[in-house]
Amino acid sequence: MQITNFYFIIVIQLGCMKIGQSASSDLQAISEQFRILSRVTNAISLQAGAIRKEIKARDLLSELLHMPSDQLNTVMNVNVEAASLELKRMHQEYTKLIQLSKNDTQALSDDDVKAMMATLSFILFFSQQSSSLSALSSISTKKLLSEAGTLSSYKMFATKCAKLSLLEDFIALFDDDTGVTPDSATVAEIINNFYMEEQLMNTCIDSLRSLGSKIEKLSNWKDLAVYRQLLNGKNNIIWFETHRESLSSMNSTLLQVLSTFQTAKPLWNSPSSLGQKMVFEAMAQLNKSIVEAKSHNISPVKQNLLFTAGFKNSGDFSKIAGDLNSNWFKKHVAKGSSTNSLSNALEIFQTISGKMVALDSSWKELMHVTKGFQNLPVVERVNNAADVATIGLNFSKLERIIQDSRIHINNCMKETLLARSKLKSFDASIVEYEKYMFPAENIMNRLANIKDIIAELTVALNFMVYPNTQARDLFKDDCHTLYWTLSKLDVNTSNAITVKNMLIRDFKKLTHHSYSFIDTMKSIAKISSELKIVEKTSAGIYDSDGPNLGDLVSELELVKTSQCFSHHSETIQELMLIVHKLYSTRYPPDHATSSTMHEYLDRLEKVQNNLALVEKEIKSSSSQINATNNPVLLLKTPQALIKNIGTSTRVLEDLENVRQHRQFLFSVRNFTADVKKVIVGENLIEWFDPEEKLIELLEEADQLNEFAGKLRNGSLTEMSRVFDEAAKIKGINGDSQSLNTLSIKLQKSVGIDQLAASKVFQKIREFNLDFAKHEAALKSASVTVNSLVAYYDEIFGNSKSKILTIEKHIDNSFPWIYIFLICIGSMILIGLLCVVAYGFTKNGRAKYMNLYLYYFGKPLDYERRWRYSLFLDNQGGKNTLLDAVREINKTHVVKAVKMGAYINAFNKFGNTALHVATKSALPEIVKILIEHGADLTLLNTLNKTPEQMIPLASPDHSKDMVEKLEKIRMLYKKANGKKYRMSVPQKFPATSFHIWMDERTDNKITNDFMEKFQAITSDEAAPNTTHVIVKTDENGVLETDDLDLLFWVFNGAIIVKEQWMIDCLNEEKLIEQDSKYLVDSVKYKGSTFKTVLQWSEAMAKGAIPYLYGVYAAIVMTECKNLVTLNTLVAAHGGFMMKTFPGKDAFNVGSRPYNHANLGPLFLIHDGTINLKAYTADPDKMYTLFTEEEFIKFMLQRNIIKDTRETPITVLKADK
Repeated sequence: MQITNFYFIIVIQLGCMKIGQSASSDLQAISEQFRILSRVTNAISLQAGAIRKEIKARDLLSELLHMPSDQLNTVMNVNVEAASLELKRMHQEYTKLIQLSKNDTQALSDDDVKAMMATLSFILFFSQQSSSLSALSSISTKKLLSEAGTLSSYKMFATKCAKLSLLEDFIALFDDDTGVTPDSATVAEIINNFYMEEQLMNTCIDSLRSLGSKIEKLSNWKDLAVYRQLLNGKNNIIWFETHRESLSSMNSTLLQVLSTFQTAKPLWNSPSSLGQKMVFEAMAQLNKSIVEAKSHNISPVKQNLLFTAGFKNSGDFSKIAGDLNSNWFKKHVAKGSSTNSLSNALEIFQTISGKMVALDSSWKELMHVTKGFQNLPVVERVNNAADVATIGLNFSKLERIIQDSRIHINNCMKETLLARSKLKSFDASIVEYEKYMFPAENIMNRLANIKDIIAELTVALNFMVYPNTQARDLFKDDCHTLYWTLSKLDVNTSNAITVKNMLIRDFKKLTHHSYSFIDTMKSIAKISSELKIVEKTSAGIYDSDGPNLGDLVSELELVKTSQCFSHHSETIQELMLIVHKLYSTRYPPDHATSSTMHEYLDRLEKVQNNLALVEKEIKSSSSQINATNNPVLLLKTPQALIKNIGTSTRVLEDLENVRQHRQFLFSVRNFTADVKKVIVGENLIEWFDPEEKLIELLEEADQLNEFAGKLRNGSLTEMSRVFDEAAKIKGINGDSQSLNTLSIKLQKSVGIDQLAASKVFQKIREFNLDFAKHEAALKSASVTVNSLVAYYDEIFGNSKSKILTIEKHIDNSFPWIYIFLICIGSMILIGLLCVVAYGFTKNGRAKYMNLYLYYFGKPLDYERRWRYSLFLDNQGGKNTLLDAVREINKTHVVKAVKMGAYINAFNKFGNTALHVATKSALPEIVKILIEHGADLTLLNTLNKTPEQMIPLASPDHSKDMVEKLEKIRMLYKKANGKKYRMSVPQKFPATSFHIWMDERTDNKITNDFMEKFQAITSDEAAPNTTHVIVKTDENGVLETDDLDLLFWVFNGAIIVKEQWMIDCLNEEKLIEQDSKYLVDSVKYKGSTFKTVLQWSEAMAKGAIPYLYGVYAAIVMTECKNLVTLNTLVAAHGGFMMKTFPGKDAFNVGSRPYNHANLGPLFLIHDGTINLKAYTADPDKMYTLFTEEEFIKFMLQRNIIKDTRETPITVLKADK
């Protein structure tokens, strides 16, 4: 309760907080100084890009408006005039139709349409049931009943648990929410009777495993699938009967549908002079625009800024002139030199700043309008409006499908309706069958319930709550305490209620981690009561003949009906989409939504106009720029520099923002168990207990502020040391998008704690607290600053430069024709020489080699380079291609594939980029991936090819979505049989190696090697380590039992023999030939595994995670490698459970995708705890390893894929 109250305090604080009210700090001051540097540098970069024609105005503006260019184009691409006119006309017609419908008693209501959609959905479902219905005739219900009747003689009913008769009444005393309080005499009797069964209880606890074993050995389990088949068959028959009336009247209902469409003709038949097609396009454009605008408002796509990383927002344009004239810039950057030349070169920013302010203002107004979409069904209504516009384009086809469907459904129903008319009583037949089969079904359900409770209880009681302490020990101690307490009391009518309240106080909330005393007692009570019911029910069963479901199926001709529906299923699917359009005609934009849409269009038109003015100004100004002696052209690699200085400066600003909000961050406490359950689902483990981490972050930010105070008045080079200090701050993992998703899920959860935590995370997402991902950028910032100092020194004349003047004299007496020919020949010769000379440069050799490999390269050439894909294709721990597809960033996708990123890598969920793009309906990205060689035959963890990931047609799909899916289908159809080349992977240079030597290597050789290759070696392992040098035996085998060293094998690092160091010391060029020294085998605990290169290749190419679908738990009293095992499981797609994995949360029959021969619940133990119950699990859900066995299992890398057509998901929540 204290935590809940605390959350409310935080929520109140969120409403009262004022941002940025504290005095300017040293960190803030130094951030502002570096922001001046980044702004000016960014302006120079843009100006240079404009001169070189490298920047498109729209791409630049999309970054300034913080919306990806593709999304911005969709928002902007609306025929405002046509859309406004059609909206107005549609609303007027809709108003007239409302008046007409009030007097039309025959019109279809919403309930009618819903019922029709339900019936059509049932037809599609029933069309797939012919085989299961046919199979019912072969099932003998008499045999099932007979086997259930023999159970009463089994020994399991003689166990102590079955004899506990008073436990259930005792546990009921702890349920204070029943509203019924027994009198004191009854309470006294219940407590005293419970005390009398102490010995039975103790024996029952010890015999649970034996009872579970007896139940699992029952022969009846072999018929469980048959029982389920009967249940499904019965439900299908009843469901058909439920829909029989609506199916038989479908003929007249569909005529009503057609009549409704014709009545609504004024709504969908636009008389506009623009034509039906243009009206449809305008409404489709408006629909897409509004959908994208709302999506951007709710969950903006994070952009990788290529052109504007040095700016905070578009308002920075107007600050350039002030920055150049600021005292700080003149002193520390220009160093007293005149800034006039640079000011003139950057004059364009002053020119367009006014227009940028107008654009920014109109854009904010547009976004403000979109925020109102959350309070009105604007997106739904505009989608309906676009849907209505499609009716006019395809009405003849719509009419034909309705008429055809009438005939098909009528023909399919003829025989079954005739048979149904001859049946005396359907209800009586079903009731007779249920009465006959109920005892057997009841027994099987209760036995299954008992088995599940015992399994769950066994797991809970065997779980290690504390070192050397199982939950079973705690439960026995608690039981002993309870009985000892009762033995000291004389419970009677005078004190019974007091004793009851005392027991509730002392025992109801008695919990330790995942163990609860009362819940355990309830489970035992449930087992006891269920056993009694099973025994009684079984004893009452008599062997006799009874009704058979198969006979009823034959009698009603249901198999033929199902087959008939199956033959026409495609037409029915189309009919569903058509019927769904009735909603669109009934709910086009009303007055409120229409007004909002008109307001949106007005604001959109202003943005369109302002955007056009800015783009025109940029293009006009760019064409007038004087490139002669322009200082902006002297800046080398400007994009890399502004990205680094911009990102690094933003980190300083974010850390200052943390300091400004210390009151809020200090107040955040650790979350409750219910909140943590949601957090773990979003893989934000670091937010489990954030209190200490936030306090540490605030302390680090304050220390950085003090450090900044010592630097802020120094030179730029001295000031840049603040970035190195900032790089040490890690923060807390979690980006804005994942935190927003978490906040939304918490908001939808039931509970005060979850709601309060949702508001906390909604505020937290406004901070960028994941500073670890910027570590590399911050460490490089000082180098960037030095590069910028050199550049500014050059353009301001603070460094010496050489000027070489070359004069040419041409003798005009020489015949001009020869001069012309000589010039042409010279140009050709110079061109050839340049081409040849370029080939001798480092970049030229790389370029020509890539061209050669692209056209003539062999698979082996590609494989040699793909070895390094783990290091080339990953940035900040994320695969650049997969991340670009996830962010729906077309620009980054193109960049990744052209850079040669391995295109068939799988993400952590077992999908390639092509699978993800197809499922997400991204036709442009699908096209890019296919044309760059993505494998169309690869199966994901659902055993589906990318093409099979195309979402099925649904009435919920918007017109835009339908168009995208159709484009994707056409792309796959076009690609069928074609073979596209993959881009050539980039060469991984030796200068990018990060080499670490294992401590067992020769010390002298290691020291000499590190001294010679200082730039690429380290005496400490780091996350960016690419090579690990190890000592091997005479056969080149790495022999080790060190799990920390083996971790590098599993991590995909390139494991190299010590001989490489020796040879490199003799011949430095051999550093490039690491492939000649690879270790391919490792010996662990006496066993040799030749899988080192397999692990390296799998990690480099992003194979499906080895442990995908594995849920592991460590069941041992002490585990010295706990952290390493946790990291290992998580790194390879598994999930390490915080509590013991009970089967109730997992789907029976599921298997890890790469290990179809194993159960998905891995128990890693030390052999001291009895886990036989899990070894003998009938569902084969558990797989047991000792720590040594698990490491050997990892080293074996033995993959047996789950080849089932539709693999079962492991976690029930994943369905």
